[in-house]
Amino acid sequence: GSTGQPKGVAVSQASLAWLLQALAERPGLHAEDRVLATTTASFDIAIVELLMPLALGARCVIADEAQVRDPSALWRL
Repeated sequence: GSTGQPKGVAVSQASLAWLLQALAERPGLHAEDRVLATTTASFDIAIVELLMPLALGARCVIADEAQVRDPSALWRL
């Protein structure tokens, strides 16, 4: 947070499952798709980048730090 102190938030499994289902429906994600994960695991959006494709049988492609910092490398990935 902006205070520099980490904050924990409890999220139920049902809420996470609903979120992943809703995001998979719109814009749409299918088993043959791939999702490029570029955020660190400690950032909340990483849940979507990592779990949503895996929950649907799609592929999660994880960019390393060097790829994230290099637009050309990220494009090739």
